[in-house]
Amino acid sequence: MTESLSDVYYRQKPKDQREVIKGTRVSGLENESISSFMGDMYQNVNIYDNYLILFGKNFVSPISDAGRSFYDYYLTDSAFIDKDWCYKLEFSPKRVQELAFKGEMWINDTTYAVRRVEAGIAQGANLNFVQGFEVRQEYAQVRPEVWMLVKDQLVVDLNIQKDKKTEDPDRTKIQGFYGRRTASYRDFVINKPRPDEFYEGVEEVVVLPDSNSESEAYWERNRHVSLSEQEQRIYRMVDTMMTIPRFRTYVDIVSTIVTGYYPAGDLELGPYSSTYSYNAVEGSRFRFGARTSNTWSKWVELEGYAAYGLLDQEFKFGLGGKTFLTKTPRQIVGFYFKEDMEQLGQSQNAFREDNFLGSFLRRNPNTKLTLVDEYKAYYEREWFTGFSNTLTVKHRTLFPRGTLAYLRVMEDQEPEVINSITTFEVALNTRFAYKEKYVSGEFTRVSLGTRYPVLDLHLGFGMKDVLNGEHEYQRVVFRVQQRIPVGQLGNFRYSTTVGRIYGPLPYPLLLIHSGNETFYYDDLAFNTMNFFEFLSDRYASLFLEQHLDGFLFNRVPLFRRLKWREVLTFKTVFGRLDPSQRREMELLPGMYDLNNGPFAEAAVGVENILKILRVDMLWRLTYRDHPNVPLWTIRAKLYLNF
Repeated sequence: MTESLSDVYYRQKPKDQREVIKGTRVSGLENESISSFMGDMYQNVNIYDNYLILFGKNFVSPISDAGRSFYDYYLTDSAFIDKDWCYKLEFSPKRVQELAFKGEMWINDTTYAVRRVEAGIAQGANLNFVQGFEVRQEYAQVRPEVWMLVKDQLVVDLNIQKDKKTEDPDRTKIQGFYGRRTASYRDFVINKPRPDEFYEGVEEVVVLPDSNSESEAYWERNRHVSLSEQEQRIYRMVDTMMTIPRFRTYVDIVSTIVTGYYPAGDLELGPYSSTYSYNAVEGSRFRFGARTSNTWSKWVELEGYAAYGLLDQEFKFGLGGKTFLTKTPRQIVGFYFKEDMEQLGQSQNAFREDNFLGSFLRRNPNTKLTLVDEYKAYYEREWFTGFSNTLTVKHRTLFPRGTLAYLRVMEDQEPEVINSITTFEVALNTRFAYKEKYVSGEFTRVSLGTRYPVLDLHLGFGMKDVLNGEHEYQRVVFRVQQRIPVGQLGNFRYSTTVGRIYGPLPYPLLLIHSGNETFYYDDLAFNTMNFFEFLSDRYASLFLEQHLDGFLFNRVPLFRRLKWREVLTFKTVFGRLDPSQRREMELLPGMYDLNNGPFAEAAVGVENILKILRVDMLWRLTYRDHPNVPLWTIRAKLYLNF
C-alpha cells in the first residue's frame, strides 16, 4: 500500500515535464525508488496516445489515428454528464487476440474531448499472466476548451495461469496478485510558465528529502480523497504480514529463485546454480559460496567462495566486497580477488563457467579454459540517473588450460612456450541512458529501460612494467543500443559496437568475438560461432532483432490459440587483424581473422511457447567452410514475458 502527493509540471514547447513528490508513504518497506516508481510519470496511461505501452506491449488506443483498422465502434447513447452533453461510443477489437481494448467512452458534443472512458483488455489478447486489466478515467474542462484528466483508476489481476471456475468450494484457488492504482488531480494552473532553469536536468521524477517522514496528520490534511476502511486495513495488514513465519518463508523462496541466494540471517548462501558443474578440464566441480545480507549491513557487502575440481585436483576461490561512500549521489567502491577458471570470449549474457545448466547444454566439450589470477578494485559514481562512470584498476595473470597453449613464433626455431601472460590495466567506463528508470534494492537495481539510445564507452590502458605488467596497449570500445516500440509490429531492438586495440598483443588479449558452444540461445553472442574462432584488433558489429508479438500468428486460426509470437534476428561483425599481432603469439588451429569479409548469421524464432520458452532456427551465412561449426542449428532459451 503506497501513497504519494506530487506537484506535476508540463510545458508543450519545448516539450518537457517534471514531477516533484512532496510526500510518500509505503507500507512494508522503505525504498525511495519504489516511491519514485509509483509517481504519476511512471504509471500514467494517456488515452490520447496512438499506442499505450502496457506490460511492455503496444496496445492500440481506441482513439488512435489508426483506430478504424483495429476497432468496431457503436454509437449507443447520449446524455448529460454533469453539465456536459456527451455521446456514448462503445468499442471492441475487430480481430481476436489483438492487443486492443474493449469498453466505452463518452465524448463531449462541442469540443469532441473525451469526458469519460472505461476500458479493459479484450478477452483472448495475446498477453501472459494478466487475467484482467481495467482503466477508468474522467476528464473535466478546467478552462474553455481545455480538458484535463481529473481521476484515473487502474486495476490489474495477475496470475500464472487462468483460474478456472469450479463447483467444488474446497478446491484451492490459484494464488495471484491484484494491483490497484487511483490517482486524482486538482488545482490546475494554466499558461503560467516556469523558467527554463526549472526543467534543467534529466530527472523527470524528483523525490524531496524526508518526503517519507510525514505524519498521519499531514496525510489527513492533504489527501484528495480520504482512505476507505478497506485501505486503512491494508496498511495494518501488510506491516503485520512481514512478521508471519509462513509469509516470510514464501518471501525467502521467491528471493532464492530470483537472486540465486538463500537467505540465512546475516548471510546469503549461493548461488545455487553453481553448486555443481562439470567441464573437461576440471571434471566434476563443487562450489560453496556466501555473501552478507542486507540485515547485516545496508552499506557494506562482503562475499566469497571456494571451489574444487576432482579432475585437476585444484582449489579455486574468490574474495571481495563493496561499500557505498554515499547513496545520494550513488558512489560505490569495491575490491575483489579471485583465482579461478574463465571462458574468454564469452558474452556477458552467457552462463557462468560453473553454471549447472551450462555444463549439460554444451554442443562441444569445454576445453578452451583459462586459469585467471586477478586483483581488481573499482570506483563507481553516478552523476545523475542514467549517467555514470566506473574507474577500474585490474591486475591479471592468465594461464592456459585444456587445449589452449601460448606459443611465440621464433624464426628458424621451435616455437617458444609461454607459461603465462600478466597485464596491469586502468579502465574508464562511461554509460549514458537518457531518462532511464530504475527500481533499486540496497546494492543492486533493475532497469526499467528508456526509450532513448543507451551509450557505453570503454577506455582501457595497459601499462608495461607496472606490477609486472608485460604489455602496453590502449583499448577503445563504443556501443549504442536501443529498444524501439513499432506499434502493432511489436518491438525492434538494435545494438551496434565498434572497437579498436592499439599495440601488439597475444591472442588472449585481442578482441575475441563472442561465440556460443551451448544449445542455449545467447542474445549477445553469435550462436553459430565457436569460442576463439574469430579475433580482431579492430571491428564493428551490428545486432538486429524484431519481436513481432504474434502479428502474423494471431491471424492464423490454428496458431492463434497457441499464442506464439515471431522473432527475426540478424547479426554480423566486420573485423581486421594486423599481421604484426600474429608475431606476438601463434594462433592455434580453429582461430581465424575476419580479413576476408564479415561474419554473419540470421535466425527465425518462435517465443511464448508454453509461456516460458523461445526456440530459434539459425543459419550461418559466411565462413561455412570452417571445421566443426554448425551451418544451421536450433537454439532454445527460457524467456518469461508478458
